[in-house]
Amino acid sequence: RYIPSPRFTTSYILVEPKSDADIAHIKAVVTSLGYRAYTRDEFIAQISRFYKYETGLGTNILLMTIISFIIGLSISGQTFYAFILENLDKFGALKAIGAKSRELVAMILFQATFTALTGYGIGVGLCVLMISLAKLRIPDYAALITYGNLSLAFGMVVVIATISSYLGVRRVLRIEPFDIF
Repeated sequence: RYIPSPRFTTSYILVEPKSDADIAHIKAVVTSLGYRAYTRDEFIAQISRFYKYETGLGTNILLMTIISFIIGLSISGQTFYAFILENLDKFGALKAIGAKSRELVAMILFQATFTALTGYGIGVGLCVLMISLAKLRIPDYAALITYGNLSLAFGMVVVIATISSYLGVRRVLRIEPFDIF
């Protein structure tokens, strides 16, 4: 025998009830036979739960997200700080002609905000484009961008921009005009 008995190899059987009221009865009958019965939403939740918690997929995605966040923070922080260092003489000159520290901080925060929002918009746009292209190529491709995901990504971008701009603001506030000239 090369093929096992189908009685023990059936993964699932799809049943479509005639009405929603029949679901409870079908579940009871299937349970009495020693099997489990799920509605469509319960089945999807069961599969999702399995892949998140019974395999390493959920942990791997979490680790990739954390590593991406750290890399994004370090790259944007270094880039923004390098921008501040390159323009330190200009900030010193502005301070020498009477610009208040509050105005310099506002300039840096505007730059950080503009850069963060531009990067967020480009990132979301590229993500939507890639998912759309994948769905054209693979009709059953299952990717979903939710408002929760967008909010989480936006929150991460805000944290990265805040930390990056904090380093630059701290450096600019310590500068004295006579240090530059």
